[in-house]
Amino acid sequence: AVCIKDVDTDFSSISSACDASNEVLVDCDNATSGGYACFDTGTRYKITGLNHSAVKELCVDKDGDGYGNGCAAGSDSCDSNPSEYTESGCNPPAASSSGSGGGGGGGGGGTVTATSAGIEKTHFYTSIPKGKETKINVNRKNIAFTRTEFTANKELKRVTLTIRSLDENKTSNIMLGNVYQYVEIETDGITDNDIGNVKIEFDVNSSWIINNNLDADTVILNRYNDGWKELSTKKINESSNKTSYEAISPGFSLFAITTLKPKEIEKKIIETKVKETAKIKDNATVLEPTAVEEVKEKEKEKTRSFFLGLLMMILIIVVGVLVYTLIFDGSKIKKNHGKLIKNIKFKGSEHKHRK
Repeated sequence: AVCIKDVDTDFSSISSACDASNEVLVDCDNATSGGYACFDTGTRYKITGLNHSAVKELCVDKDGDGYGNGCAAGSDSCDSNPSEYTESGCNPPAASSSGSGGGGGGGGGGTVTATSAGIEKTHFYTSIPKGKETKINVNRKNIAFTRTEFTANKELKRVTLTIRSLDENKTSNIMLGNVYQYVEIETDGITDNDIGNVKIEFDVNSSWIINNNLDADTVILNRYNDGWKELSTKKINESSNKTSYEAISPGFSLFAITTLKPKEIEKKIIETKVKETAKIKDNATVLEPTAVEEVKEKEKEKTRSFFLGLLMMILIIVVGVLVYTLIFDGSKIKKNHGKLIKNIKFKGSEHKHRK
């Protein structure tokens, strides 16, 4: 079903229950109702009879069980009284696929489109003013993305965003690792430079985490843009059935939700510590070439001083020995020299007497 507000307004002003002034809920059953007709083409809704209208795909579910007027999962008889839902007499039909939200603003008898429930969701905007924060509730059971938002950096005209989940065999750029889901956000009429403050919220089923022995704290959103890059991702909510996350992205393209196994977590911790250690070493004080030369010169100066001091000590010792020899041994030489002269004279006189 879609909620039509037949005034000149934006679809964001439509009430959540489609019960405000000038609002009418129309089933997309290819029939005319209240002057409007909604046709389900399989991938899009085609609405006719619009004048100055805002249209929003809507599931009026007052008791919050996923079933209600215009809901893809069907309706239940207890929607007006949530307390009766737990009673045996009130059982909703089997769920097929859930979905609500989406749409766009239209005017002058135009056509507003939004995809039907499934693996794709399209939003079309005739214009987005500069500085406008645009929020999209995905509400598709088969798409992990639950919400995305962005701010226009300039006035934008005729913008289309299509959010779809992709099977791995239909993804042109496969990411190695534990991939929960590939999601593509295809755009027309905008580029990454035209938008900012891009946020993406997504859910991961707890059963997938548990059955594959994974860690919910390591879930991260990756974006492909000339290669895979990890995006800043944080956990925002956790329940027994699912864990919700929010990621910041510089734009829209192909995304992959991944997580790590225990061994991979341990490996990543080790790699992080190695990188931190290397960073500390890189930041450590490194001597400049001039400083190294100064150190080497100082070492050489110390070596020269040592050998010079040693040489001086040896020289002093040698001089001391020479002085000692000259002073003390010189007198002995003189005495011996005198005795030798006397002996020579004495022997000479004896020789004369014998003659």
